[in-house]
Amino acid sequence: MGCICTKHRFGHKDFEALASQTCFNAGEVEALYVLFKKLSSCLVDDGLISKEELQLGLLQSRKKRSLFTDRMFHLFDLKHDGVIEFQEFVHSLSVFHPSAPREEKALFAFQLYDIWQTGFIGRREVEELILALLKESDLILPWDAVDAIIDKTFQEADGKRDGKIDLEEWREFAAKNPSILKNMTIPYLKYISLSLSLSLSLYTMAKPRRRPPPPHSSAGRTNLASCVVATIFLVFVVIVVLIVFFTVFRPRDPKISVNGVQLPSFSIANDTVNFTFSQYVSVENPNKAVFSHFDSSIQLLYAGNQVGFMFVPAGKIAAGRMQYMAATFAVESFPLSPAPNPPSAVVAGEAVAAAATAWRRRRRCRRVGPTLEIESRMKMAGRVRVLHLFTHHVEARSDCRVAIAVSDGSVLGFHC
Repeated sequence: MGCICTKHRFGHKDFEALASQTCFNAGEVEALYVLFKKLSSCLVDDGLISKEELQLGLLQSRKKRSLFTDRMFHLFDLKHDGVIEFQEFVHSLSVFHPSAPREEKALFAFQLYDIWQTGFIGRREVEELILALLKESDLILPWDAVDAIIDKTFQEADGKRDGKIDLEEWREFAAKNPSILKNMTIPYLKYISLSLSLSLSLYTMAKPRRRPPPPHSSAGRTNLASCVVATIFLVFVVIVVLIVFFTVFRPRDPKISVNGVQLPSFSIANDTVNFTFSQYVSVENPNKAVFSHFDSSIQLLYAGNQVGFMFVPAGKIAAGRMQYMAATFAVESFPLSPAPNPPSAVVAGEAVAAAATAWRRRRRCRRVGPTLEIESRMKMAGRVRVLHLFTHHVEARSDCRVAIAVSDGSVLGFHC
């Protein structure tokens, strides 16, 4: 276990010295000393935290082996002598302080995953730690999902494509996903001295008929110590969940592709048009979760005015699947604009004209005469629920301009 050390009594000068080396002030260091004394006396009151005592504080168990505990103990034990001294405890917790530099947080997280201490993170190391954290936090994911998480993580983080992630690549990956390091912050540490006083005050108020507890009571120390170690554990569970969330399961908007447009019926009389509109689309759900859509519609515009509208029935599209849809509805009669090509239609006139020209070439037809142009706007909105924890709003849109021959209602082309 290391050398045999005697207990050292820390005073205000010691607290100030540690404060000058970390993100804490002297009052916060003193409050941490109260927590340290409680953790270090769980099994043996020797002023040092052993691995068994840290595991007891994290998992409430001495016998259950924990890879997370092993990694945490290794990182907190800066001297690597088998025990955690108070100075090491304070320096390690400083990384989680809200004022700690992002570089320190990134380095600590990198060292956590570098299980074999090779200076880089391999696939096997990521797999072991993710599985351990999921197991210890009672989160369940199928093996193929875990494998996909690792694949996606290395796809985004392994810039050199050498099958491993070095510190530079890890920092770039964390910069692209800032919430990972943001959740390596324990706001509680910023107010730990205030929390200690409040905890003792609440304890006194709850027991008014008993003798007031002495300073740094056992009950206050127990609650605060449990809070700190439990929060550290939750921080790394959150990191795993966020890596999952921002890689494989990151919500993406669905994609709408318009495959065809038809006018099953068309008539014109006295410069008034009446027709039935049909649009055929395919909607792709790129997410690893079901897309539930419930706010969807198709709108038709002519010369900037709505001439047709249809609600798309609510439904679901399975994860990673494509669904084909067809919508047909009657369009209200509307008068043709005096100009063959109304101002609103000229905005994308070149694109639609090109599509119409290509259509005429394929049909080897001559100029078909006057045309009208309508605009089709389709919107599909809904949500995806990731890992049964996060609900994210997603939305897909498709705007198309359709050129129609006034003579017979044939669709000359469309551009989306």
